[in-house]
This record gives sequence, structure tokens and C-alpha cells, in this order.
Amino acid sequence: NNSILLFGAAVGNESVEPEELIAYELGYRILLNERSSLDLTTFYNDYSNLVTTNTIPAQDPIINGTEAESYGFEVAANHFVTYDWQLKTSYTYFDLDMDVDAPDNQDLLPYDHVTANHKAAIHSYYSINEQWDWNSSIFYTDSRNTKTPNQAGIRTSSYTRLDSGLNW
Repeated sequence: NNSILLFGAAVGNESVEPEELIAYELGYRILLNERSSLDLTTFYNDYSNLVTTNTIPAQDPIINGTEAESYGFEVAANHFVTYDWQLKTSYTYFDLDMDVDAPDNQDLLPYDHVTANHKAAIHSYYSINEQWDWNSSIFYTDSRNTKTPNQAGIRTSSYTRLDSGLNW
């Protein structure tokens, strides 16, 4: 008889407030001709009451301990090469700045560089016939560094990913 014994705990804090986000976005689409368009977008996000884990002993483990802001822009282009073939490309710049309310928690929360600042993509959508499509995408993401004030950080190298699929 093999028995497995599992233990667990659910911990909460009734005084935790909902996370809040105020987002601003401004965009503009330019029709270059009947086959091509260009999109320009900029954004700013203001986060408050972000829920974090409190590492200070004898205090509530779940708290609203972080504020953050993110901002950036995106440039995207769309072009119909033929009626059956469409190309899309995009570039995004994204920056995240976090402010941890409790200084004792800063050593466990990776921030400021947890997301890549630069991302780019090219997508190809080709309709072979009424039943078959061939779609391919190539993505680039720059490096990330999960450095915190009290840690050396873990570096994720930049990478390129290729996806391709034949759809029926």
C-alpha cells in the first residue's frame, strides 16, 4: 500500500486592496496606399496597489507593496503583397519601473529589467487555396536581466524564434 501524504496552507489578508491600473494610449494609422498601412502607438500605464509577498516575519504575508509604471511605443506595418499573401511587421519598445514600498522585500522581487525592452516581429500569412494556409512568424526579443538591488541577477540572452505552420 503506497500512501502519499500532502500538506498545504492557504494564506490571505482581508485588508489587501484590489490592484489598480490607469492606462493611457494614443495611436495613429496611416494608409500609405490601398495595400499598405502604418500604425504608430505610444502608451503609459500607472499601476498601484500591486499585490506582493511580504517577507518580513510575523506580518501579513500578502500585501499591497508595490507601485509601478510602464511606458513605450510600437510601430507596425501591414502590406498585402497579393490578394492571398499578407506581411505584417512590428517593433515595440517597453520599459517598466517598479517601486517596492517595503525595503525588506526588494531583495526577492526582480524588477526594472524583468521584461525585454525591445521586441520585433515579422509575420507572413499566405492562403495557398480555399483549404490550406501557410503562416510563418519570426520574433526577436532582446536580453533581460532580473537583477535586484541585493542580487547579482540572472541574465536571459536575446533570442530569435521562428514559427511556421501549414493549416488545413
